[in-house]
Amino acid sequence: MDSRCTFQLTFWIPALVCLALSACSEQDQNSPGLEPQETPTDPTSAEPGEAAGDSLPPQVVVPRKTLGFELGGAVGDEALKDYHVVLGISINDKDVGELVIDLWHQEAPITTRNFLRLADEGFYDGLTFHRIMRDFMVQGGCPLANGTGKSPYGNLQAEVSDKPARDHRYGVLSMARGGSDINSASCQFFICCDDGPAHWNLDGKYSSFGRVVNGVPTLEAMASVGVSSDGRETSKPRVPVVIRFAKVVRGPPPVGEMPLVRPGMDEASGYKASRVIVQALVVECSVSGKPRSASEARALMSAYQEQIKEGADLMELAALHSDAGGVRDDVRRAVHRILAPGVRDREGDAAMREMQQGLEERLRQAGQQLAAKEIGREEYVKISKGLNSELGEYLTTVRWRPAQEFPQGFLDVAFGLDVGESGLVEYHPALAPRGFTLLKRSE
Repeated sequence: MDSRCTFQLTFWIPALVCLALSACSEQDQNSPGLEPQETPTDPTSAEPGEAAGDSLPPQVVVPRKTLGFELGGAVGDEALKDYHVVLGISINDKDVGELVIDLWHQEAPITTRNFLRLADEGFYDGLTFHRIMRDFMVQGGCPLANGTGKSPYGNLQAEVSDKPARDHRYGVLSMARGGSDINSASCQFFICCDDGPAHWNLDGKYSSFGRVVNGVPTLEAMASVGVSSDGRETSKPRVPVVIRFAKVVRGPPPVGEMPLVRPGMDEASGYKASRVIVQALVVECSVSGKPRSASEARALMSAYQEQIKEGADLMELAALHSDAGGVRDDVRRAVHRILAPGVRDREGDAAMREMQQGLEERLRQAGQQLAAKEIGREEYVKISKGLNSELGEYLTTVRWRPAQEFPQGFLDVAFGLDVGESGLVEYHPALAPRGFTLLKRSE
């Protein structure tokens, strides 16, 4: 296919779907990287390297640098099954427990061997998790603590897979990499601390090679650490999250409670409703780069509120005046279907992934037709735009959006409303940084 005629479906899923899981080189540190998205498989099904049963043989900690996990060393590929890794974690100098990691030696022998070697040699001891995103992943293992560090042994050949058993779901361990080079992983890894749409696009693109099978409270403590912006994204831990030790242990890993799921999901976090539908009229403190002071934005919003009191329809006002992107072209985008924090629309997630896969297949077929000169470039562009439009229709009218896509101030107002009631989301640099938003709950 002519690369100049290549299009992609644009998924209007949260910012976290577009986040990079990259271990950047100094040259590509500011690159936006790859675009993360998931449907979790049944975590109770057997996976490569997973121990079964309650009776476990004694655990033997392997002395440092005695085994030879290097390629061609004393430990062959088949013997990799005999080992797992335990990470001891501290947060702000306080011990918060351990993560027991089962490694998928059969599916990812190169990556498994590399991880065992680095752990055995003490490479990870004292390194940090420098990137934390509560609803996505925690990333660590960088010797420079900033995402630019590399292993002394160079890059790894990727071991990606579309097999459901290696999907990126809660607790799965996978390799971070730099930019778009699929073979650029070396020492940095990440652990998924949720499973949802943000993880779908990782499958088949990142080398998953194991899973946390014990230590959920530790993983939750890590994922819940407060973060600040590093200039590119809000993921920099405010306190040190440190790998106290990474030890190689001979024998099957002690498996905790299964299936492994993020605790507290499907429980509304203190709000009186588990989901709401609200209409929104937005007045930003800046529009298309043009400054608008907070006082000017408030005055404009006050005028709209008066019109609402006099009987004006909020949706009609939103269609004419809202600063929300795309509202003038499609009023429905001023309607938000929101899940409360901790609530997951699993059926909707599955339906959305199925739809996404169907649209991608149709786009792939159109690409093949273009390459075979069965259709022209103009027709291909038309098909691509039509598929994007179809997806947009679904996302704006059917999909329930997770709470993490909205500022806290927005959520507090939206979930505090009764049906038919209106409320104002006040501008706040941290809680509602966009500007002022007038909400009306419709359902």
